[in-house]
Amino acid sequence: MSEMSEPNQIVDHDKKIYSRNQFMLRSAIVAIVNLVLVIVWLFTERNNSNFASHFSFASTVTSIILSVLAIFMSVTGEAKTQAIRDKIEKETDEIMFLTTELQKQMIDLKSNMQVVAADTTSIKNKLSSDPGNIELVNNSNTPLEDSFKSVENNSDEVK
Repeated sequence: MSEMSEPNQIVDHDKKIYSRNQFMLRSAIVAIVNLVLVIVWLFTERNNSNFASHFSFASTVTSIILSVLAIFMSVTGEAKTQAIRDKIEKETDEIMFLTTELQKQMIDLKSNMQVVAADTTSIKNKLSSDPGNIELVNNSNTPLEDSFKSVENNSDEVK
């Protein structure tokens, strides 16, 4: 099921990049057109005596609008950054919890393996009192000892 969603995610990601690039291209074209219009307007109004005061007022209004826009962008950017930080912190806490639980399980498994090994040794000792069972007992304990050593090594790696 994840194999089906992965190509869709790639396509969605490519569509987002494509639409973002189109938006940037459109924005650049609009900015260039506006710049040309402002330059043409400046040359047509250069003989007007009130032009300087009107231009100064327009510059002040534009500065205020851009300042408010910058403040808004900062606030929304900070909110997004905080949301990402909270998400990472939550995932880190979950990983720490799972690591702790895994260590507890490995300790329980190790102690259970020790109990099984002790019981096996006890059974081996009881069976070894009968000389006919010695061959059977010696061959049956080796895989259990290997399993116990494997669990000990893995528990040391988890720590």
